[in-house]
Amino acid sequence: MKLMIVESPNKTAKISAILGGDWKVAASIGHIRDLPDKSLGVQAPAYVPEYVFTKRGEFNTNKLRKDVASASVVYLATDPDREGEAIAWHLKEVLELDEYQRVTFDSITPGVIHKAINTPRQIDDKLVRAQEARRVLDRLVGYPVSNKIRNQTGCELSAGRVQSPAVRIVADRERQIKGFSPTKHFGAEVSFSSNLWQARWKTTSYLKEGEEYILDQALATRAAQCRDFTVTGSGGKPRAEAPPAPFTTSTLLQAASISLHFAPAKTGDLAQALFAAGLITYHRTDSQNFVEEALSEIRAFAAKKGWECPAKPRKWKSKDGAQEAHEAIRPTHLDDLAIGGTQDEKALYLLIWNRTIACQLADAEYHVTTVVLESEDATNRFAFVATGRIMTKPGWRVLTSRDAAKEDEDENDMDNGKVPILKTGERITAESGRVVHKTTKAPSRYTQASLIKQLEGMGIGRPSTYAKIISNIMEREYLIESKKYLIPTEMGYLVVDSLVGNFGFAEFDYTKHLEESLDHVAEGSTDYRTVVRTFNDQLCRELAAVKLPRSHLATSATDDPQAAGIAACPQCQKGTIRGVKFAKGTFWGCSGYRDGCHFSINGTYGKKTLTEAIIKQLCGKRITSQVVKGLQNKDGKKYDAKLKLNDDFRVQPAFNI
Repeated sequence: MKLMIVESPNKTAKISAILGGDWKVAASIGHIRDLPDKSLGVQAPAYVPEYVFTKRGEFNTNKLRKDVASASVVYLATDPDREGEAIAWHLKEVLELDEYQRVTFDSITPGVIHKAINTPRQIDDKLVRAQEARRVLDRLVGYPVSNKIRNQTGCELSAGRVQSPAVRIVADRERQIKGFSPTKHFGAEVSFSSNLWQARWKTTSYLKEGEEYILDQALATRAAQCRDFTVTGSGGKPRAEAPPAPFTTSTLLQAASISLHFAPAKTGDLAQALFAAGLITYHRTDSQNFVEEALSEIRAFAAKKGWECPAKPRKWKSKDGAQEAHEAIRPTHLDDLAIGGTQDEKALYLLIWNRTIACQLADAEYHVTTVVLESEDATNRFAFVATGRIMTKPGWRVLTSRDAAKEDEDENDMDNGKVPILKTGERITAESGRVVHKTTKAPSRYTQASLIKQLEGMGIGRPSTYAKIISNIMEREYLIESKKYLIPTEMGYLVVDSLVGNFGFAEFDYTKHLEESLDHVAEGSTDYRTVVRTFNDQLCRELAAVKLPRSHLATSATDDPQAAGIAACPQCQKGTIRGVKFAKGTFWGCSGYRDGCHFSINGTYGKKTLTEAIIKQLCGKRITSQVVKGLQNKDGKKYDAKLKLNDDFRVQPAFNI
């Protein structure tokens, strides 16, 4: 028997069917080892990570050991990225594989899988060390920095090497918006042929040096009153519009957010399911190009449908810092449109299918007409311009009317085709005119899609991290979503203000350069220990220097709970019951949480957060259900409290009464 180990159990049936009866396909179910939960797990100067089994890792490893014992050869076929390479290395270590074959495939199809089996390799240690460096750097930030700002501010804050700069991007934008002062300014527009087409006043000649807008309403009114015009320029010319590039991880997350209203984490899960089912190529990629075989298939499919393609296949220039080990995301078989799965999987698949074909079709073509008009009153000469376009060939837009990854694409231009071609010197009369009242707008708030685009543009994060970044900062309630826009909470501002100016990783350029350093580890041009040591040396200096004031968001508990009269935890008798402030309320629990005690009192009555006063009333009561009846507020009114509390514990006095 030959054994192939993959990451996801969702892949095993599909791959088994391809390989046949001489094979067994088993799954590690993701990572089998990681850094420990209750300690830092890495120490200077060696920075050798201390790995322990994950919650399911030991059980899964024991099952895999039995499979390895009866296998003639073991193929490690974890995902084709740094994370997958690291998982393969951990499997080799814990399964004690002296001999193995490392294989990767970008799609789960017979041809690709058999080609991978015929071209095995060894584990790429450079990729493993790059992933290890990322994990260790995240831990070096997450533990000591979070503890420092938590203790000094009195709030349950957490710092993240990449998540915190992401929160800062949104917080900085929100502060720009709040500090923005709108400017009222004016334009003018005249209409012709019963409002079939309009011309707009060209204001540039009336702007003084340093001015951007017309502030003189009287001048705009005179422009709007112009009726008799002379044509000073007129012409038409063709204009071509190329299709958008194939989907990368980032643009797929953006497009699914805009077009399908999927959260990035959901899109990532759906894409993983489509990949595991053999329906799309690997979904974590920066590449904007397809392999030659795929280009030939796309062009042949388009020809069969009667859709025009350019003379040569389209290729796109690589972005700076792009990780292009894999091609862009595409369906594995273009003829597969009626796929199975959930409705959400079908919707995402169709989005990918449309982009895959459209990106290789001919340009959309338009005829663009521009007319320049002039009019004079007693003292001024006013110039107006009208532009219209008519589609002459749909090209790639035969499949989609817009770029699904763009939030601000102007679709109205497609219908603005009523402007006629006029002769120079011809005179024409406007039927009406109006002053256009304008107000400058503050920068737009970020959406999940535009935040991912901004992160990618700034070089922060990598394809496999975008969805996790967004979900982490949303789950911690540093950002909330309102009408699709992201808005920082008070805790979000607090974590940003606690880090900026105190820690280098909160600076955008520093974070970008650190990502580049991880890329250099993967390339072999620098080593793991150098990157980690350089980062940690600076971090240690910053930790020693930082001093933060206690936040007004902190609870009434002090850093010395006993001094505040807070009693011992009724479960472990070692920790003390303390309140921790979150964005949506206060959590009351044992201070020994990180030492393994998970005793907590956390609940609501009505829409109000469980308070210290309620806990006082619960002292001495035994909780036998999640509803405690007969509590009394300060006005003497009775109410019931819904609690999340282990039934085995009696609530002990937690505060001085």
